[in-house]
This record gives sequence, structure tokens and C-alpha cells, in this order.
Amino acid sequence: MQYDELNKKILLLSSSEGKHTGRSGYSVIADFLPGTTMLEVTRKIPVTLSERLVDAVLGRTALSKWYKKSSFKLERLALQHIKQHGIELVHLLWGDRDIGFLHLFKKKYQFKICCTIHNCANMLDGIFNFPARLKSIDQFILMSETQRSFLLKAGVPDEKITVLLHGIDNDYFRPPVVKKENNVFRVLSVGSWQRDFDLLSEVCRQLQNRIAVEIVIVAPEKFRNYFSGIEAVKFETGLTNEELLKTYQGADCFIMTAKDTSANNAILEAMACGLPIVAERIGGIPEYVNEKCALLCTSKSVAEICDAIVQIASSKSLRQQLSEQAKLRALQLDWKTTSAQMQEVYGKMLN
Repeated sequence: MQYDELNKKILLLSSSEGKHTGRSGYSVIADFLPGTTMLEVTRKIPVTLSERLVDAVLGRTALSKWYKKSSFKLERLALQHIKQHGIELVHLLWGDRDIGFLHLFKKKYQFKICCTIHNCANMLDGIFNFPARLKSIDQFILMSETQRSFLLKAGVPDEKITVLLHGIDNDYFRPPVVKKENNVFRVLSVGSWQRDFDLLSEVCRQLQNRIAVEIVIVAPEKFRNYFSGIEAVKFETGLTNEELLKTYQGADCFIMTAKDTSANNAILEAMACGLPIVAERIGGIPEYVNEKCALLCTSKSVAEICDAIVQIASSKSLRQQLSEQAKLRALQLDWKTTSAQMQEVYGKMLN
């Protein structure tokens, strides 16, 4: 079956929290799957008592504990579309938060379900109300091999599990045409989900005593206090898409401190912009970066992380080498490649 025929039978479902930049986040894959239909809703924080009660009930009765009223709306829209257009495959792009009841209608309307799971391995046990029901899902897409053991433990057959690494839009996230030299070495950290800010703040404190450095932290306002009194830190929040891109392009190195991770948008975006990576050897990080483009450190080791940054700051040749390899690695993870691999998964499910 040709891709254009195949895609007409596929419905993509996505919920958005409005936190990602325009060309960031997993939902961008829809742009690289022409012919598919995409339904998207916005996840809203409940305000009224009735809204909170509805979300609470849904979170206890749905397959995912993170299921909300918006997820219910998404599944309802999906069922309408399935009945009207004869959809044969539904892909929940954020399966770990939006799968609730849709699987109960598979037999009646003759469609298959694919779910992408994003969350870290250490969180998955607490996300699903009825893990045994995961066996009814036809295919899982994982962001990292570290997530596989949870599904196997829940009884999902290994042949229903595929690891497809998160992609990146290299046409948008790219190095600057001309790289301007900074007066001091500029280290960048972006994001907040599953970040270890205690570790990051200690790295900042020690690093400023070793080299002339500016450390740019891009995160929500509530994390600003972690960096109070650290002169080398410049805390940014609420950046526009264009401002964030320029911030990546203006940095010399990217640092990631994490409690755990599967995929990470910020690392991908940094690599696509040609930034050397300093990160811990934790979770799925070693699947996304390699020794050619990153200096990987022991988890929680402030000394190793600082040493790695100093090493990059002290060697222009190393910095250039890591930068070139970072971009090459990002190109290997381009959405064009990932979407082609996804098409192969769809084809196997439908043929």
C-alpha cells in the first residue's frame, strides 16, 4: 500500500499544553505525515469546582490517571471521525495522558490503536490505573529503551513495542549563519520537567568560581529562587519562539541536569543549533547523544559536570568538534527520518 493511500486511513490525536515552541514537541511529526488527519485539543487547568470534580472522576476511571476533560473531548471527536470516515488506525501522540476509553470501542468500529509513551521509566507505574488493559493497545511507540520493561511487566507482548526516538525540525532549529564570539563562555539550560534544579544550582555556584562564565537558565518563574545570589546566572522566562531560538544560537554549550528522562526536546534543539552537550549518563540521554557530540557525566556529580564544562570552555578545537558532531547527530534524528520509520510501523499494523 502506498503512503498516500495508507495515510488516509490514519487519525492522529494530540493534546497540547501550550508550553512548547511552534516547532518543538512531538506533535510536529504530523507535518511530516501528509495525508493523515490530525485532531488536537488544549489541556486546560480546571478552575471551577465542577471542572476539578470532572477531572478527578475521569482520572480515576480512565486508563490513564492523567486523563482530563480535554482528553475525553479528544476521544469523543475521534470516535465521531472514525464513524464518519472509516478510520482504520488511531495514533494517540500523547498516549500516557490521553488514553482513557477509546480502546473499548475498537471491536465495534474495527480500528487499531497506536500509543506513544513519553514519560520516564520511573514514572510509568504511577500513571496507569489498569496496567493490564494496556495489552488491548495494538502498538506502543517508546521514546527510549528504558521504558520497555514497564510494558513487558504489564503483559504487553514485545512485538507490540517499538522504540522510535523523538525527532527534531532541523530546518527551524539550526546554528546561526555567523557565530558571534561571546565576551565570556555562555552555558545554557532550558526547561523544567524532571530537571534537577538542586544539582544545577550547585553546578552554577561552583562553576562561576572556576571560569568567566554566563549561565542562562530558561525556565518557568517558579524556579528562579534556586539561583538567587548566583551572580553568573541570567534567568529567563516567557521567551517567544524567536527569542528561544536566538538564545540557543547565542550559547556556547548546553547543560542538562535531570532526575530522569526518556526523550528531551531541549537536548535535541540544542544539538540542532550546534551546541556541545554536557549531561548525565541517565535515562534515555545516552540513546540521543553520543561521545562525539557530548561529554556525559556520572549522575549527580557536580565535579564531573563542572570539569566537562571547563574542558569545553578551555578548548576551541574541542568546542568546534563537539558542535559539528552535535549537528550531525541532530540530522540523524530529523523528523523526516522519524516519520518514515513511523510509516513503516503504520504499514505493518494495517497490512
